[in-house]
Amino acid sequence: MAHRLGRWSGCWPWLLIAGTVALLWAVGAWQRLEFLSLDLRLRLRPLTGLHPAVAVVAVDDATLARLGSWPLPRRLHAQLIERLRAAGARAIAFDLILSEPNPADPAGDAALVAAVRRAGNVVFPLYSPTKVRPAGKVLFQLGPEVYTPFPALRAAAAGLGHILVVPEADGVIRRLPLAVAWEDRVIPALSLALLAAGRPPEVPGGPSAPALSSPELWLNFQARPGRGPVYSYYRVLAGEIPPEAFRQRFVLVGVTARGAADFFLTPLSAAGDPMAGVEIHAQALSNILEGRGIRRLPPLVTLFCIGAAAGAGELLFQRGSLLNRTQLLAVALAAWTGLGYLLFLRWNLWLELVPPAVALAVAYLRGASRAFSRLEREKAYLKHLFERYLSPEVVRELLLRPELAGLGGEKRLITVLFADLRGFTALAERVPPEEVVHLLNAYLSEMAEAVLAWGGTLDKFLGDGILALFGAPLPMPDHAERALKAACEIQERVQRLRTRRDLEGYPAPEVGIGIATGEAVIGNIGSRRRMEYTAIGHPVNLANRLEGLARPGEILLARSTYESLLHPPPVQLRPRLVLAEGDPGEEVLAVLPEERRGQRCEGVQSQGQ
Repeated sequence: MAHRLGRWSGCWPWLLIAGTVALLWAVGAWQRLEFLSLDLRLRLRPLTGLHPAVAVVAVDDATLARLGSWPLPRRLHAQLIERLRAAGARAIAFDLILSEPNPADPAGDAALVAAVRRAGNVVFPLYSPTKVRPAGKVLFQLGPEVYTPFPALRAAAAGLGHILVVPEADGVIRRLPLAVAWEDRVIPALSLALLAAGRPPEVPGGPSAPALSSPELWLNFQARPGRGPVYSYYRVLAGEIPPEAFRQRFVLVGVTARGAADFFLTPLSAAGDPMAGVEIHAQALSNILEGRGIRRLPPLVTLFCIGAAAGAGELLFQRGSLLNRTQLLAVALAAWTGLGYLLFLRWNLWLELVPPAVALAVAYLRGASRAFSRLEREKAYLKHLFERYLSPEVVRELLLRPELAGLGGEKRLITVLFADLRGFTALAERVPPEEVVHLLNAYLSEMAEAVLAWGGTLDKFLGDGILALFGAPLPMPDHAERALKAACEIQERVQRLRTRRDLEGYPAPEVGIGIATGEAVIGNIGSRRRMEYTAIGHPVNLANRLEGLARPGEILLARSTYESLLHPPPVQLRPRLVLAEGDPGEEVLAVLPEERRGQRCEGVQSQGQ
């Protein structure tokens, strides 16, 4: 039982992330973002235009300029119907509210009714300013105030269709109710009523399929506002549009003139570019004819994707650096977005992108926070490890680039410096212990400060001496130069100590220094109980032997160090140093003391070779 619990205990972050995101999705927390992602897919997809069997006759600004202000005389509508009937229009839908007879022009009403009756395929809209969706119902219920064509026109019409549009919370039209309830009747959308009036042959995705499968149509907008085929009302009346433009077409008549029509924002609407209601109904009709309405995938698919994204995020973001995790997140989000766009582009499928993306992002944040915490722990460890050995500036740089430290073990070209106080052991035997400690601390402090001043690493104190590294943990191109300058400063600082009052009366020790350059292994070395950052290898052994050979106040260089200097000082050749039997030996070069060469330690020309 305990084994089973332990196996499942690692799943709780995944379950928590998936459950939280799913709950917020269920209450609509991501709906606004999801709509925006759907809008973006619509805008990026190539627009194919309206179905060839759909045409719009628009009462536009040019029409009102030619024929007079709105509303137009109804006799003109009768003339338009006659022209469209003569042209062979399959069916005609008016997106115009003509709910009352016109007492000022009864002849116009009569002409319109007669034209509608002769055509036999004209439908008119039904509209209500109020609507409700009763609990448990899928259809909107129209309110008591309903506008229908006046009685004679209604009797002559081939049918009625509602023109209800329902904006989302952001004011954008994305779907259209395919039917509404009115009294004891179900009224189809104007586009479906138009299809029924035209009595079309078998049409893929015909009117029955969407009406039965869903109470609403998610609009797959295929043309921008005003894009064809849209014909000006006055041009059709004037016979300027050839009859072939309407033959066997479903024709929608409506107002697009500014100030006279109802305009709505759509996913394709740019700033100041809304779409007229008649064009929205034309888009719906085109979707139905082509069977290209947007198909929203079932909620179970979204729930599955949320769980899969949370689980994948837990697997992807458990390990690796913060940068690697961020790159993985970017790749995963790009792949997920690409999949959603592909499904939409090829099959008009709406895969909800935002909730699974949120689950993935939350999993990333959890992994990133763990990576950040580990990085902070590593920085704290590095700071604890090196703050006693390095200058604050070097520690700060190391914390910014911890990968350069090579804590796990790395072979690197470095310069090693050993420095030892000559004669201090004999001095320690002649003075009280507390004075020994005072003297030793004074000299070692000055030696350490000189090392740190030149960016070196104070590896360790060796009794009355020090071991320093240059080029580790941070790489330095001029590590040999820095080591020599630190050695010169050690000599100068020790000489200045003789003038300190608290050290007067004590013999002044001098320092012997050995410096060697070469490849060494650097890293954390030691036992599980105690480890320290240090270096091992040939340059460490050589520098130690050189320091042992150095006379008081002398600096001995290995040939490798001398050849690494940009500005080598004057030196004097010493007998070769043999490290092992059969070894040809190492060249030993002594830096000439300042009083013998008349210049500072960092001289620029070599001599005495």
